[in-house]
Amino acid sequence: MIIKAKYSKFETVVFCIYWVQGIRHFYHFPGEPNYGFTVSDEKDCKIIDPIIGSNFILHRNSNGNELLLHKELIRRNLLDDLIDGDCEAINEFLKVLEEEGTIPFRKIEDERISLENGYCPALHNLDGNNES
Repeated sequence: MIIKAKYSKFETVVFCIYWVQGIRHFYHFPGEPNYGFTVSDEKDCKIIDPIIGSNFILHRNSNGNELLLHKELIRRNLLDDLIDGDCEAINEFLKVLEEEGTIPFRKIEDERISLENGYCPALHNLDGNNES
């Protein structure tokens, strides 16, 4: 499923869908995934492509709520870390997406964005050089 949030210049792939009081919510990268997932509700975005991929599963969380989400978010226990913006989780999930050929977002006026070096700045400086 692909959406475009009203506030964004990006079309983004949805990786989790859940409902709160009958309103559908989507977890997706906001266009710059170094901040982790963001959530948009159906009132604040337009659905560009309504097709949900075969890599989605129905999952009931610890609160008893049902979610449709990418199966690797559960298998690798990544959802909470992505919501929290954890750099290692972000790059792990981006690697999964790259392996399956999924581009998580694209700028509308540009071509698709490369995932070549990941997106989490903290991980790019693991050699101890923290210069910006």
